[in-house]
Amino acid sequence: LYETEDTFDTTGKTPIQTVTNGLGNDAGAFQFKLNYEKAGKYYYVIEEVVPSGVDSNNKLNGITFDTTKYHVTVEVKDQGTGELSTTVTGLDSNNLASFTNKYDVQSVDATIKGSKHIDGALLDALYQGTEFYKFFEFELYNAEVVQGEWTSQGSLVKTTKIKEVKADGTGYFEFTENYTKPGDYYYVVTEKFMNDDPFIVYDPTTYHIRVNVVDNLDGKLKSSVSYAMVGNSSSYDEVVFRNIVHPEEIVLTDIGGTKQLTG
Repeated sequence: LYETEDTFDTTGKTPIQTVTNGLGNDAGAFQFKLNYEKAGKYYYVIEEVVPSGVDSNNKLNGITFDTTKYHVTVEVKDQGTGELSTTVTGLDSNNLASFTNKYDVQSVDATIKGSKHIDGALLDALYQGTEFYKFFEFELYNAEVVQGEWTSQGSLVKTTKIKEVKADGTGYFEFTENYTKPGDYYYVVTEKFMNDDPFIVYDPTTYHIRVNVVDNLDGKLKSSVSYAMVGNSSSYDEVVFRNIVHPEEIVLTDIGGTKQLTG
């Protein structure tokens, strides 16, 4: 609250009062208390304190500050009865100095990571960096918690399939989802059964996933991913599928050649 002349110019002036809005039932409410001893007109400017560090849109940590200025006149009259009366003008239609802030939060991505391995260190190393791992596909489903906790005890039920992805040449794969609201989001991840290949045993493991999205009221959402293998209480930091490849699948190809010496 600035006290000014009838020009309402606050240049070089220091606020005579600074208040904060209320909490609880009085959330958003504030008031200035002024006392007058003589009749006359008194001029004020009411504005919201805009903190340092705001951007060109008066925005900081997701909050856009209101730059509205109220030019308020308090007219004090002597009623001739030993009492003074006041009339306040310059406020809004509700006779208030109303300020509106907007809070926007940036969305956040969460990545569910996974890897594909072939049982047996020799075979796993043999297929690394080849097209073989790109053959495998994985499915991400939305899920609902039907009872208890979301963890490894089968309390998630998959609903709709969101997407499928393939592993890269190293066996790595990932699902990336975007979130605009805080909350817990649940998923089921499985390996896709491609066909009845007699040489490959697919991994039937099911993983339960929880993505926790929080709003720390700084204008940015933050996410964390938790993993649980159904039927296994161990902790995981990614989805891991393992396949068994029968030896008959490995085909060795002889590349022949001849050497001749002339002269």
